[in-house]
Amino acid sequence: IPIKSRYALKNDFLPEDFSSDLIRTQNLSIANYDDNPVYNIRNVEGKYLISVKLKQQTYNTLSSNLELAMWLAAMLFATILMNSICVWIASKGYVKLSVLTFFLFFIVSRYIDLQTGWLATHFFNEIFDPKYYASSFIFPSLGAFLLNIGAAAWFMCYVYNYRHLLVKPQETFSLARSIAFYLLSSLFIYLISTQSVNVFNDLIGNSNIQFDVTNILKLDVFSWLGILSLCLVILNIYLLLEILFAISLNLKIDKRARFILFFITSFLYVAAQLIFNHLSNPF
Repeated sequence: IPIKSRYALKNDFLPEDFSSDLIRTQNLSIANYDDNPVYNIRNVEGKYLISVKLKQQTYNTLSSNLELAMWLAAMLFATILMNSICVWIASKGYVKLSVLTFFLFFIVSRYIDLQTGWLATHFFNEIFDPKYYASSFIFPSLGAFLLNIGAAAWFMCYVYNYRHLLVKPQETFSLARSIAFYLLSSLFIYLISTQSVNVFNDLIGNSNIQFDVTNILKLDVFSWLGILSLCLVILNIYLLLEILFAISLNLKIDKRARFILFFITSFLYVAAQLIFNHLSNPF
């Protein structure tokens, strides 16, 4: 009878858990001889088999779920507090400083969580389990994936609110700066869009989550969370386009120059796609 998995290789993707036929939660672990308190497991004849103990960090209980909810609420209210502080900074006329401050807040908070893996190691929740989805350091689980996208959406909404104040009305770009901004913006949009496609391709291909939207009845909670994250990414791209468009109103480029730049940018994009596709698939 399988009791608990054991692997020679130790990592987060090969958890040594008890068989699901024995217990539904993973609150227990095999006890050592010097552990205390422990519970001895015996067979029907009273013969000693193994000793188990409660894990120190991961408990799938009502209190642990409430604690997770409280920590998420604390993160939410901390973000609201920082949002209010940044709004106050922007009201003093330092809009760019407020945007930079809010950006650094999200970067630091998300980096600390990703580096320590605190939520994933202290709470038993399948949304933070890498067996469902894990891609990289930035996306170690579906929960981290959602937190990253949610933080990006909040930040983009904040910048969108001040999009017309990022550049002062009397401030205009020179022709060289206008062309540079147009080209860099086009490149940035291309990189963001391409990366978004790659991330969701990875989410669909390298996860156990069902995304067959043609059969809605088979979609579970993880499927709907993935669809929600896709909607948030589309919203982020839309807000980014609106922000760049608001800034472009100050560009010193006439309609003819805009058309030429658009044609050149489209040509470079098509040429890059043909070259990279040919290199990746030479035959």
